[in-house]
Amino acid sequence: MESSGQRVPRALAFIVKIILTIAQTYVLGIWSAYCVLRTMVFLQEPGTNGWLYYISAFLICEGILGIVAKRETYRGLLSVFHSAMAMGFFVIFALNPYFLASVYPWFPPLMKFPIG
Repeated sequence: MESSGQRVPRALAFIVKIILTIAQTYVLGIWSAYCVLRTMVFLQEPGTNGWLYYISAFLICEGILGIVAKRETYRGLLSVFHSAMAMGFFVIFALNPYFLASVYPWFPPLMKFPIG
């Protein structure tokens, strides 16, 4: 049985890992938000076809995030969670740009593309 002296540092370390995972998910999600916003900017041009831009942006976004994820060492679920969430953000942001604006309210004005 563990003594209470060992439980507190382990619990504190786990809480810090969760906080850092959330922070890294937020930072990696910026790349997905950038790819979606860039796609939406390109779709403003006349004569563009949306599905081709979204597919190519999806492949580029997932490819870069896959390279980042592959270079990280696996140390349990929390070590891959942030990369998987960032990859899923592309689809979420593409289907619901208003969610993108709620998660990153500073980013659409920075890209000069207002949402809403």
